[in-house]
Amino acid sequence: PGISVDGGGHINMKGKNGVQILLDGRLQTLSSQQITSVLKGLDASIIKTIEIIANPSAKYDASGNAGIINILFKKSNSNGTNGSVSAGYQQMEHYRQNGAFNINNKSNKFNAFANGNYAKSLQFTKVNSERLLIDKSFIQSGIERQGFENPGIRSGFDYTINNRHKIGAVFNYNNLWDDFPSDASTVVLNNIKNDLIKTATIANLTENKFSANLNHQFSDTIGRSLSFDLDWLNYNSDLNNSVVNLLVNSNSKNSFSNKTSTGINLFAFKTDGSLKIKETIDLEAGLKFSASKTANLLNSVQTEGGQNPIIQFNDFNYDERIYAAYGNFNSKWNKKWNFQFGLRTELTKMKRLSVDQNRNQIAPPDTSYLNLFPTIYLRYQANDKHGFGISYNRRVDRPSFQDQNPYIYRVDYYV
Repeated sequence: PGISVDGGGHINMKGKNGVQILLDGRLQTLSSQQITSVLKGLDASIIKTIEIIANPSAKYDASGNAGIINILFKKSNSNGTNGSVSAGYQQMEHYRQNGAFNINNKSNKFNAFANGNYAKSLQFTKVNSERLLIDKSFIQSGIERQGFENPGIRSGFDYTINNRHKIGAVFNYNNLWDDFPSDASTVVLNNIKNDLIKTATIANLTENKFSANLNHQFSDTIGRSLSFDLDWLNYNSDLNNSVVNLLVNSNSKNSFSNKTSTGINLFAFKTDGSLKIKETIDLEAGLKFSASKTANLLNSVQTEGGQNPIIQFNDFNYDERIYAAYGNFNSKWNKKWNFQFGLRTELTKMKRLSVDQNRNQIAPPDTSYLNLFPTIYLRYQANDKHGFGISYNRRVDRPSFQDQNPYIYRVDYYV
């Protein structure tokens, strides 16, 4: 309830965007549209439960201003080998198919698992639009054809050393192929001369994402816990976009092509600890360090009739490091009141370098800033049916890595 996806692929919670997605408690550092593509490829049969965290505590990264969705995957707690396979096919005017498998092997202290998913679809969208300007109007009709393919696999293991210590590893690979060519006709009406534009558009996107996690967990029977996580992410994407316009009455032609490549490498280490004092007070504290390198290459060419082409080129490199620490206090009393206060501190350091088509380098001064993110929460549970709460938190809406160097995407001659 309260979760929606808009037409642009952005995930919203209670009408607000900036939702953070966790898979088994681990943050996915991708844009909202990319996360939506990953989720489209997941099969419901491998998901155990979905947690909605509307008011994240100081334990979680300060990014995002709408809340957190944590997707937990299935694991078996019984010895032996078990698994499942599922497949689906839908035929409307066009098709949609998906498949998934889940396998788990547990032997006393050792547990290994693997699950995979595959989704493929084809859909046609009829587009009709009318744009009005002061001196002219555009009446457009066309068909967009989208082919989508998204295979992925997730595997890992955990080993229980004793009743207090456990170690584990998780590996993820996801591939996305999205192809959406389109053809359109645009009638241009004005007071001087009418024209007809025939547009052929090609857009092809390929993404590859690989991530790995190593973890250690400690917990005892008196309410103490300590965990360590080491994460690595490698992400690559390539976008090819071309538009060819033929102005029929003017007997002229123009074209636009854009090739954008993005590469992201991310390393992160974090530790989280908790301590229970009596039955009513919980204390949490933790540290986190993350380092990322982003390389974004933009190369676009625009031609107009017989004129010289207009070239736009940019090779942008972005390095970012974030040092974070937090503390959190949670107290319950009288079985009706719940109070929570937390504070998260993040120090961000960044470097940027941009190179244009003439090999000119632009390197803004290195930047660093310190932010404090408090969280306060108070709730009164009057009875089983009614509860009242008030909360305050400060968060930051960071741009995605790809937004650091936005690319040009053309739909037709004018857009």
